Amino acid sequence: MTSILTSSGNLAGIIAPLLTGYIISLAGGNQLLGYNLSILFMAILVLAFGILFAIFVKPAGKLNNKSSDNFDLKSS
Repeated sequence: MTSILTSSGNLAGIIAPLLTGYIISLAGGNQLLGYNLSILFMAILVLAFGILFAIFVKPAGKLNNKSSDNFDLKSS
C-alpha cells in the first residue's frame, strides 16, 4: 500500500508542472492570465476531490474492543 501512495505522489510531481506549463501557454502572451487559470484549475480539482471524498469516505463505527473494556488499573 505504501508503494502505491509513493508512486501516485511521484506521478503527481511529474504531471503537475507539465500541466501547469501547458495551461499557462494556453493564455498566449498574457502570462498573468495563464497563472490565474492554472491556480483556478487546481482549485477546481481540490474542490472536486474534496466532494468525492465527502461522498465516498465513510468514518468507521465505534470499535468493539472487549479486551480494553475489562482493563482495570486498580486490580494490580
